[in-house]
Amino acid sequence: ACLPDAAECVDTFAGFDCACLYLLEGDGRTACKDTTPPTLSFAAPAVTVPQYASVPTPAVTVWDNFDERAAERVYRRGSDVNVRVPGVYRETWAVIDAAGNESEDVPRTVNVVDIDECSVASTHPHRHDCSPLATCTNTVGSFTCACLAGFADRSPDPAAAPGRVCVDATPPTITLLGDVPLTVAQYAAAVDPGVLLADNVDSPAELRERLVVV
Repeated sequence: ACLPDAAECVDTFAGFDCACLYLLEGDGRTACKDTTPPTLSFAAPAVTVPQYASVPTPAVTVWDNFDERAAERVYRRGSDVNVRVPGVYRETWAVIDAAGNESEDVPRTVNVVDIDECSVASTHPHRHDCSPLATCTNTVGSFTCACLAGFADRSPDPAAAPGRVCVDATPPTITLLGDVPLTVAQYAAAVDPGVLLADNVDSPAELRERLVVV
């Protein structure tokens, strides 16, 4: 008898013969071996992903001469992708059929693009950690922080990670209004013309609460 699902029966003058189906090799009676590798192709040979994101599985087209479920065995054979570092990377994909035949490696380009840690939403897991009193500057793959003018950097490691803790280092100013020195006639009531208070952080009202006359 011919092998079911792998060979066909061919009528002959003396009886019948068995022939393996197309691209199968054997005598059709005891063996019909699949030796043809499947093929794999991408809908798109390149993909772009933002920094830190997962690389998606590609949409593929698989052909095999015998295995209708070969597409279920598509796998990533190799990859040098590092989603933490922007750049152009390469990965290879392949498919193996039920008979163990493997396709050739098919390359795919992965473009990892920089994200702006300074401007992403506050809920983003990779948003900057600069002080509110610092500027944030995006760089390729990272960011830098710098304390605003007038603020001292008190970060735990200001050399490697500056601008994380910034403190007010600018003293307030006080300007005396009126004549200096103030002249008052003998026995006359002294009228204080007041002062003008200014600071880079505190409001005049807040400064006035801490004003001390010495």
